[in-house]
Amino acid sequence: MAKNYQKYAGFWIRVSSNIIDGLLTLVVLIFLLNIFFPLIHSNFSIKIYLFFSLFFLLLLPFLFGIYYIWGNAEGRHTLGKRIFGLEVVDKNEMPITLKVSFLRTLYTTLDLFALGYLFMIFSKNKQTFHDVLSRSYVLRKKDKTKKEIIVGILLLVLAVYIQELSSDYIRTNYIEAFHIPTGSMEPTILVGDYIFVDKYAKEDYIPESGDIIFFKYPLDRQITYVDRCIASGGQIIEIKDRKIYVDHVIFPDLGFTKHIDPQILPKGFQESIIFPSGAGNRDNYGPVKVPEGHYFVLGDNRENALDSRYWGFVPQENIVAKAGLVYFSWNRINGSVRWNRTGKVIQ
Repeated sequence: MAKNYQKYAGFWIRVSSNIIDGLLTLVVLIFLLNIFFPLIHSNFSIKIYLFFSLFFLLLLPFLFGIYYIWGNAEGRHTLGKRIFGLEVVDKNEMPITLKVSFLRTLYTTLDLFALGYLFMIFSKNKQTFHDVLSRSYVLRKKDKTKKEIIVGILLLVLAVYIQELSSDYIRTNYIEAFHIPTGSMEPTILVGDYIFVDKYAKEDYIPESGDIIFFKYPLDRQITYVDRCIASGGQIIEIKDRKIYVDHVIFPDLGFTKHIDPQILPKGFQESIIFPSGAGNRDNYGPVKVPEGHYFVLGDNRENALDSRYWGFVPQENIVAKAGLVYFSWNRINGSVRWNRTGKVIQ
């Protein structure tokens, strides 16, 4: 037996193995995205595209779980374990069954932020938390080398870098998720809503009057706002006693506008900051002509929204996406999940 041979796999060799498997699943993810997302977007409505996106992302963990369950059972090896000469066995050093592999994969979800690997420090058999729970062990078939730590660190750095690139690729090209922290769009969008938006059609999207849009805040493009598009370039916007007119025609209030006592100004709002200077005030504004290539936006919660009345117009290049699908909603006041909003299409 080689001098540096160790029966049980240590921390860095297992980290390296898991990273290889993780990168493989990431490649499969991007491959599937590039096939199915454009196909669905081109042949179905945006609503179906967003529902498909939600279903796809919920399904992925199960597909990846099947890969690990099948790949580690009955003498098979996932790609990472095959490369580094690792094998998952039971206490008799026999290949684990599908049932044990299932439990092992399930217990892996308990190893939050890989903290379960700290168990290896105290285990003579170098078992992690999910190894202990599933009564399994990871054997190594190759000698230990001094380069294992270096390889593990390099792979870890590479994995973080590729993960960030992949996340940015998905956010830029397909879908992006946003969390709503303020009530400026109540009652249409609530504080605590988590929303998917369609990024695939970003380049061709021209907002229409009435659309809810996500956009980069003109005064700080690092911040994303959401408001309702009221008027576009060349149109004249005017507000008379809180009634909105576009090109001298009243803007239809379809029941989405929330009004409060007109005598009460929200904390921190100053009528002196109305844009442009001299345009009036919050409730009696304009008339003002919207510049070409720009949009005038308002929050549905009209008396508690920081919008175009205060900081100006949104240029076309700042448009991020049209509002999409609520995939989760959390009521932070009473700490409950708003299940009735899950799957709701914002319009």
